[in-house]
Amino acid sequence: MALGGTPADAAAGGSGPYPADYETSTGLPDHTIYRPQTLPSERLPVFVWGNGGCAANGTAQVNFLREISSHGFLAIANGNPNGSGSTTSQMLTQSIDWAIAENSRQGSRYYGRLDTGKIAVAGFSSGLPAFMGNLNVGHGGTYDQANGGEFGRVAVLYLKWRLKGDITAGANFVGADCGLCRGQWTVQQKNLTLDGGTPPTSPPPGDGGPACSAAYSVQSQWNGGFVANVNVTAGTTALNGWRVTLTLPSGTSISSVWNAVTSGTSGTVTLTNQSYNGPLAAGQATSFGFQGTGTGSGATAVCAGNGG
Repeated sequence: MALGGTPADAAAGGSGPYPADYETSTGLPDHTIYRPQTLPSERLPVFVWGNGGCAANGTAQVNFLREISSHGFLAIANGNPNGSGSTTSQMLTQSIDWAIAENSRQGSRYYGRLDTGKIAVAGFSSGLPAFMGNLNVGHGGTYDQANGGEFGRVAVLYLKWRLKGDITAGANFVGADCGLCRGQWTVQQKNLTLDGGTPPTSPPPGDGGPACSAAYSVQSQWNGGFVANVNVTAGTTALNGWRVTLTLPSGTSISSVWNAVTSGTSGTVTLTNQSYNGPLAAGQATSFGFQGTGTGSGATAVCAGNGG
């Protein structure tokens, strides 16, 4: 592998223990590679960053990506330094394939230095997360702030947890009292646990959990589809979470859900609260809805709750 010269303005930086800069490689054209200036003894997990289809500047988020790399990660961004044009999703897999190949290639700077069993992919216009945090700073985020600003801090915590097993960092993302839940972030979670075990769930109906009720109604029906609503009401005991078991008629399925987290799309479906609508005082109500295909009539809903 022939490495291109590190750009003159790529000063090492980041708040982590391994000051990082960026470089290019003729073996991976149209990409920008962020690495600790001096590779640590620990193997580096790999973080692949997509700039979105309409941007091919690998240094557009230089502060953010250099910050991540300084905490012991190899970060690879779509696009050349200060590049232009467009990118494709295939460039993400090219980054991953290159990292795996370099980790196995004798003579490579990264030979045996990468943890290729720990790879994360992120970027603009990313897919569905198990954790969603929104910081009200606008579409541009905090990427251009020193060390990537708040986005850089939180991304490092998430990667330390998911790729390095740092449970302390993970506590910022898991549970109703998570670190980010108590600050300026708006947080939603889905089936997260700190140690990779079974996510906590509401007790099934009839197992002694606090009482709640679920009232199902069809809001609109058309040929081939419908919209339904479910009102969840706590009984005489406060809840810190709830679960609705929904039994759908044959041939009916759920296509999208709001204000709840779903497990399954047809037959018997379980829907649990989001972080923001789980706690209910005695007698308090909340609701969620969904769009489905088929016929909405004939479904049944049963509620169970977690104690407050």
